[in-house]
Amino acid sequence: MSRVEVFQKAVRKYFDFLAAHDFTVSKERVEGEACFLTYSSPRVSILLCYGLPEYHAELAFWLNGVSEFNLCVGDLDVVGQRSEFWKAAPNTDGVEAEVSYLASAVRSVEEKLCSGDLQFYELMTSARKAAIAEWRQKEKLMAIRSQAEAAWKSKRYAEVVKLYSAEISNLTALEKKRLVYAEKQVSLAAR
Repeated sequence: MSRVEVFQKAVRKYFDFLAAHDFTVSKERVEGEACFLTYSSPRVSILLCYGLPEYHAELAFWLNGVSEFNLCVGDLDVVGQRSEFWKAAPNTDGVEAEVSYLASAVRSVEEKLCSGDLQFYELMTSARKAAIAEWRQKEKLMAIRSQAEAAWKSKRYAEVVKLYSAEISNLTALEKKRLVYAEKQVSLAAR
């Protein structure tokens, strides 16, 4: 049996609970070693896919007709559905284990996700936006820290002041001391 056939069989096995929520397979597409299965209900669609580039099972879901509520399994993690509680079915491995794990994730929020609970989707979307903003802030801070470290080592104190001053509320104790020292050095150089 090919990996795609294993994926298809596992999806039908572990996602059979969706039938109780009026979901049916609305689309199934196989392209070489890739497979896309879409389950749809009147309010919600769930896409399961497998294939290139990494050959891992993936899951996305959305409210039908509402483009801003296009979410993935990782979004469940940001609303308190902690992924460490999602479990692959016992005695499974590879693709089957991945699919059973994704089914476990959906089951953790089954009623809200499958019914199209608008508040639930809004919560996930706002949590995703907050998580993205936090990630961007961390990335920006890492870049500033890297630049400030290089400037510090090169004794370019004016640059250190400029960089650290932009993120003063996020500085570590050491960075605050460096900022004070760099400000003194800039002040002395200006005399």
